[in-house]
Amino acid sequence: MGTLYFALQPDADAAEQIADLAERIAFEYDLAPPQPTDRLHLSLAGMGPFSTTHLTRAIEIGSSIWAPAVEVTLGGIARFGGDPAPLVLAVQEPEALQTLYAKFYQAMGVTPPISPALFLPHITLLYDNAAPEHLALEAPIHWNAQEFVLIHSDGGHEIVARWPLRG
Repeated sequence: MGTLYFALQPDADAAEQIADLAERIAFEYDLAPPQPTDRLHLSLAGMGPFSTTHLTRAIEIGSSIWAPAVEVTLGGIARFGGDPAPLVLAVQEPEALQTLYAKFYQAMGVTPPISPALFLPHITLLYDNAAPEHLALEAPIHWNAQEFVLIHSDGGHEIVARWPLRG
């Protein structure tokens, strides 16, 4: 069954930098293996469990989103709560992504699960309860997000659809 959600994916250069960083951290701190490079994403909005109805609605919503390309700057590393705890690479200036997040929920006609001002966009590097709470990042990782995708996650990640960021 799995779930459906909208996300941004880093471009090839950013994905390589993120994967290299995750490998170094996992090795240095003797942590669980990092997420595979093809699974790196920045979640924007969940559509719930996979079903034909949710898929059809998600495609309608994705097609209705008009937003400009977004410059993404990843600048901090932190461990979030959970079991196992995710170690994430957080966005430095999240305002444009908070606006995009709000657009998805507005298009869905529902209240976002958390306030857009509290939405903390991030990319999960790995899951391990022994991960440090915070780590310094030598240099920010940037990419210009030109599109968003709809992902079906059910043990793996399948890109179901993609749309350009335009506007």
